[in-house]
Amino acid sequence: MGKEKGMPFFLCIISHFLAGIKLFFSLYIKNSTSENSFISYLGLFGYFCGTLENLLVENSTVNINQSIDNLNDYYHLYIGLLCGYMENAIISNIAVSGNIDLTTDISWIELGGAFGYTKSCTINTSKSNVAISVNKTTAGKEYFNGSLYTGGFIGRDYYSIDGEQTEINNCYSTSTINCKVTENTYGWIGGF
Repeated sequence: MGKEKGMPFFLCIISHFLAGIKLFFSLYIKNSTSENSFISYLGLFGYFCGTLENLLVENSTVNINQSIDNLNDYYHLYIGLLCGYMENAIISNIAVSGNIDLTTDISWIELGGAFGYTKSCTINTSKSNVAISVNKTTAGKEYFNGSLYTGGFIGRDYYSIDGEQTEINNCYSTSTINCKVTENTYGWIGGF
């Protein structure tokens, strides 16, 4: 669910239970020029702006296999089990559990157990228990070209010099992260 960044999907969910959801994404960009820019919002909700309350998402899987022909392209992934990119949202009493498996050769990535990227949100009394696995497959290269933010709860939160950021209250994560690229990889929030 969700739309392009300029056209958010508005939703209000109160008291629901979802189990065993499996989302599979195979992304391949071929024969592109270095001026190309690609952005994907991946999760149960790709891009979200609204209110979620009393939602349990249990034993669910997000599996992403990404490959790019032109290593000069700008490709950005926002990945979370519940939501890839979340802006101006209010979240209360949410629990997510499951797996996120990412295989990629190059990218700019915000990857979180529950939320990939948050901006100006309020998250209350919520938790994540997600097994996150990142496998970089940069053909023959020993480095990761791009930036990877990986967190057990949130991959990355927007922070401005004006102090605009997401407010988080009474939340926790028991997520695990298996990632050879350890830059900006933390159990709670990958970065700001």
